[in-house]
Amino acid sequence: MTKTNFKWKFTAFYNDGSSYHQTADDQSRTTPGQSSYHDVDQSKLERFTLNNSPNFFSLNLRNCEFTTNAGKFKLHTEEPLINVKLVYYRHLSFPLTEQADAPVDVRYILGFQADNTDGRPVYHHLTII
Repeated sequence: MTKTNFKWKFTAFYNDGSSYHQTADDQSRTTPGQSSYHDVDQSKLERFTLNNSPNFFSLNLRNCEFTTNAGKFKLHTEEPLINVKLVYYRHLSFPLTEQADAPVDVRYILGFQADNTDGRPVYHHLTII
């Protein structure tokens, strides 16, 4: 079996001041067989950060602003957005080999989906390697 090394670990920050950190083994604390992301409380989520110290990518879901080591930026115009939801997933590429310890390429997708005030869907994301 190939080894997957998730070099970017997430932290979910909630609107009540609490936070949830991805477990070292990426296993849900509440549901066996699920990843840590399964435990993220989407209803309280305010900010979601990927960290690979000293580097980080963070998304503030209140204003859809990204923050990185290089600064802050937005991927959309200043139009008001409603129904903002986190988009986060990992895209894994497995090599076509029988080598037991072949590395797995992991790309992280971090972004949001929302609606503008006219009801038109808006979707923006970053791909982090």
